[in-house]
Parts: sequence; structure tokens; C-alpha cells
Amino acid sequence: MKKQKAPPVLKPGWAQYLRTSDEDAQAPERSQAGQARLIRDYLVEPSGLECLETYADTITGRSTDRENYQRLLKDAREGRFSHVAISHIDRFGRNDVEGQRAIDELVRLGIKVRVASSLTMEPEKPESRMIAGIFLSMARYESDRLSERTRMGMREKLYDGDWSWKAPDGYRNVEMRKSQLDLSERGKHARFKRSVETNPARHAMWRHAFDLLLTDRYTLDEIALKLHEEGYTLGGGAPFVTVLPDGRRHVNNTTPVSYTHLRAHETA
Repeated sequence: MKKQKAPPVLKPGWAQYLRTSDEDAQAPERSQAGQARLIRDYLVEPSGLECLETYADTITGRSTDRENYQRLLKDAREGRFSHVAISHIDRFGRNDVEGQRAIDELVRLGIKVRVASSLTMEPEKPESRMIAGIFLSMARYESDRLSERTRMGMREKLYDGDWSWKAPDGYRNVEMRKSQLDLSERGKHARFKRSVETNPARHAMWRHAFDLLLTDRYTLDEIALKLHEEGYTLGGGAPFVTVLPDGRRHVNNTTPVSYTHLRAHETA
């Protein structure tokens, strides 16, 4: 039988975990300051224990890594604190499964997890563990529903002829405030109406590329070569064709959205 490792000797004191996502409007620092204030007022100061360490993560759409969350768990296994404080239960786990697993591990280590917004919650007790699981599941449900509503709104905007994403090369994003819209349009939008329009500096080139394609005389790579010879470049300034050291030519045909559309027409 494998011998179980003895739990660490815990240093008395708090570790607070703060988490902000890109859903927290434009000021993640204010969100974390609010979380820290709740923790200080309702957990740390009434306990008489010191706050030994703060672990804070800001999650964006580009990065979902939680470096400090992992550091908190690592330090917990080394016994560097006896209590973990969070402002709200949904701030702890990225989802309900991850959050519950982390809380269970902390409880096994003898660490007390406390939630500033739910002072009666003591996850080391069966009843509170069940409630924590319910709260985490509700948070996951709300997050999933928010994502679903956002996707639905973006689809409806697309069906109405608007565009919710970065405009493809050859077009540009435009934004108008409600005050700039005529009366018939004002009731259809929130503070802004966002759409796309042709970008004269780039649109003529892509019109030329599609005209070449519609002749059925050129492949996609041959169109790229012709655009390169005529002095055109990709949207970011990169060439359509790169000349390799051995003299061979490499066609850069995978970057902009409009170029992908050309390929779709070619293979249709």
C-alpha cells in the first residue's frame, strides 16, 4: 500500500485570491480592489490573522492561463498559509469542476476556505460543500448563458447586415453613436451602431483580384503573383510573394480573411 504523504504544517494566516476577467468592464484594477476590500473587511480583520500573500490573475480572451492560481495551490501544498479568502465563490474556479476540486484539495490539506460574500459557508463541512458546489454550478450556468446570448446577438447583427468582428482586408470597421443616427435607427441600437464599409485604399485591389479569379484563367497562386508584380501587398504590409534564398518563390496565401474568400470561390 502506498504511504500517504502527511499534510504540511500550516503557517497561520490568510492567502487572498483575486480574479478579474475581461467581462469586468474596462477597469480590472477596480474590480480586484473591491474584492480585496470585501476580504479585508469581512474575513481578515475580524479573524485577527495576518494576510500573508495576495494571488491575483487577470484573464483575457487571449489568455486563460492563471499563473497565480497555480502558485496559490503550490504554496498551499507547502503549508505557507492556513486560510484562503475569496470575495465570491465564482471568483475561485474557472468552472464548477475545477473550483470544487481545488476547494477539496485545500480542505484535505487542512486549509480553511472562506468566502467574504457568504460568511456561513465552510466547505470542510458536508452541507457547505454541497452549497459551494451549487453556487459554482450556478456561476458556470450564468457564464454559459452570457456567452450564448452574446453569440446570438452577434449572429442577429450579421443577419441584419451589420458586422461584429474585425473587418476583413478591403473593408474597415465604422462606429456611430446613437446621436449620429437618424430617428428611425436610434431605437434599434444601444449607444453605438457598429458595421463595416469598404476601405478605398484596399478595396480596389481585392476587386481586381476577384475580377482575375472570375476569368477562370488563373489559379489562386497565379493571382498572388500578379498582385505582387503590380506592387500590391497584404494588409499588414507583408508581400504576396516571398523570394527564398535559393530563388524559389513562396506565395503567402493564408493570412487575410479576403484571401480565404478567394480560395473558397476557387474551390467552389
